[in-house]
Amino acid sequence: MNSHGIIGVLIPAITNALHSELLNSIYKQASGLGYDIVVFTNSTNSADSSGYSEYVAGEENIFTLVLKAKLDGIIFAAGNFSSNRVFRKVFHLIEKTNIPCVTLEREAGSFPCINVPQRDGMYLMTEHFIKFHKCRKIYCLTGPENNSESHERLYGVKQAMQDNNLKFDENDIFFGDFWKEKAAALGHRIASGDIEKPDAVICGNDVMAVTLFDTLRAEGIFAPRDILISGYDGGISAVAHFPSITTVAGKNEQLGQMAVNALYKIITGKNTESCIGHQKIIFGGSCGCQYQCGDSDIRLQEYIDKFTRNDILSELYLNSNCTAKLSEVSSMHEFIYKADRIAHIIPDWEWFDLCLCDDWAGSFENPEQFRKKCYPDKMFLAISKRIGYNEPNGFYFNTSEIIPALSEPHEPALVIITPLHRDARAYGYCAAKYKNGKDFSMNMHYINWCDAAANGLRSLQKQMYTDYLKMQMTQYSARDIQTGMYNKKGFADKLSAALINCNGKEKYAVVFITYKKMIISDTGKNTDIDMLLANTLGLLCSSGEITGRLSGKIFAVAAKTIQSSDVQKYIDHHITKIYELMKKIQSNISCPELPELIFSYALLSAADYDSVINCIDRNIQNLTEKSNHAAFINSYAEKLNQLRIDMRMNPEKNWSVESMADILGVSRSYFQKLYRIQFNISCNSDIIDARLQKSRQLLESTSLYINEIAEQCGYQNASHFMRQFKNTFGITAAGYRKKHINTL
Repeated sequence: MNSHGIIGVLIPAITNALHSELLNSIYKQASGLGYDIVVFTNSTNSADSSGYSEYVAGEENIFTLVLKAKLDGIIFAAGNFSSNRVFRKVFHLIEKTNIPCVTLEREAGSFPCINVPQRDGMYLMTEHFIKFHKCRKIYCLTGPENNSESHERLYGVKQAMQDNNLKFDENDIFFGDFWKEKAAALGHRIASGDIEKPDAVICGNDVMAVTLFDTLRAEGIFAPRDILISGYDGGISAVAHFPSITTVAGKNEQLGQMAVNALYKIITGKNTESCIGHQKIIFGGSCGCQYQCGDSDIRLQEYIDKFTRNDILSELYLNSNCTAKLSEVSSMHEFIYKADRIAHIIPDWEWFDLCLCDDWAGSFENPEQFRKKCYPDKMFLAISKRIGYNEPNGFYFNTSEIIPALSEPHEPALVIITPLHRDARAYGYCAAKYKNGKDFSMNMHYINWCDAAANGLRSLQKQMYTDYLKMQMTQYSARDIQTGMYNKKGFADKLSAALINCNGKEKYAVVFITYKKMIISDTGKNTDIDMLLANTLGLLCSSGEITGRLSGKIFAVAAKTIQSSDVQKYIDHHITKIYELMKKIQSNISCPELPELIFSYALLSAADYDSVINCIDRNIQNLTEKSNHAAFINSYAEKLNQLRIDMRMNPEKNWSVESMADILGVSRSYFQKLYRIQFNISCNSDIIDARLQKSRQLLESTSLYINEIAEQCGYQNASHFMRQFKNTFGITAAGYRKKHINTL
């Protein structure tokens, strides 16, 4: 079943198995109805008394994404928020959206509130103690007296005793704190004889049950020999205790199912046919029923497996040195590459996308102005990682999509959205898809990766600002400081002056050059591609040509030409020569592989002398978009460019339309169509031209026999070569050599 809608879940830090159980239940129920579950969460859930910081502000900002996201409904886990301030903030955000919403275990305005009948689980536990263990004197240690859940759970105990004709004394009720202090105090009172030792104590949660057990054991009172003890929640603290604590599980599973069903009815007006689960006892050693503890064993094994994985990941995290690697990046591509390489320290994801605000770098003119709140209308997909491969990235998308993958046909997915920020600076968010809710928890590996990524972006931000200041300082100069070439201003001034001196027929062909982003080595050294390209152009270009480094990694060469038809030959000649010369220079500088170049060109006449800077800006923008957008990089156009460069550099290979179409992975007819559209020449004609151009070079510069030249240019038949040469140039190959003999 393909997904046909999205339900958002707003919940604070998902840090334990009970949170994951709730998430898993919501996803299972919603996916069966054809909905994605997108969870907006963070790593903090502190009470108001814990204070407020810029880091907390950055974490809380993730909930503002609900204002942009296109959602069909919202589940607001209101009861999970420890901070009343954050609860109110999130509630008001949801109100602004006018999206159907239900809340969990806490009233919020007029939204329907979903509560699980917790009395049912306590009733089951009490009845088990009465009927199976013959208990008569039973204490109930519940939560705070002013808490509705405390009374709900207490009611289940009272009702079970009443239904089994047992008197329940109000003095047997002990209001606790759902934490350790009151449970320990009760244990000491029982052990000291201050109050009568009961047959059993039924606790309102697992934390109190574990604390009571340990307190009594320290005083020489052992369960189940001397007293029976039970908890409630089915958490890991109960099943991992030795011996395990008998507890009640299933509340969160019920809660998730009920929430989805209620929201589905609001959205569609229809009831679901799915059944709601029920609470059940997880038997443990604290009541002597360990022989029935199959469910407890399963939960314990899941915990052990997860703990083991996290332990392994801890070692991977230390070995990855991700904080240091990401803090040393000097370009967005290097950041993306290194962040991608260490994403494995985050456990169990199936997708992992990193999305940046379109204004994440802030304002260089006003560096103290940066995004602190909300998210922009557009996001930049920096990483789109899958198991074993990556999806296209490097493009902008509408924030309302949350991530582009959700706009494509897919089966219902569970996606966790978490903030990416440095203190109050909002950089974007991370989106991770999981197979089920139990696979995700906000553990230290996830938090550390996000913090390392944010630190890397901050370092890159500072580097970009430094580069901006350098550019501001050099804009009044005509030369680029690093390469000594003309900078943008110098190139524009020089070209404008040259155009003014052109006669009516003369034009200037301008080739703009940049390179496709490359894989960066893990050595920490930046590849010196810019200097490789600068040195190549410096050696290649004649004194009559104008060369410049216009901005960052964008270069340009301008040369005088007379006929417009000469422009393509000029470009092809330079492309081939640039690659040949770069190969020779490469070994002498720190560039491990040749970059893949991207080109654009313009043809300017004397009439264009006052619009040179506009032409330069257009081409800079064009090449910047091409080099930054993976969608372009992975397109047929870019692959065709690279294939054609290879063909023109090595025409002697056995090139054919069929072999080149196979390389591109398309049909022969479609390849021919693409080739002609891209280069305005047929593929066969271009192969012939490349071979003949090389033959002219060999005739001019070597004394090879004609048949040897034919073979080195890819011809298996010398007669066929000589016939094509004469038909193309109007002269025989021998006559051409004789004409150019003075060049030998």
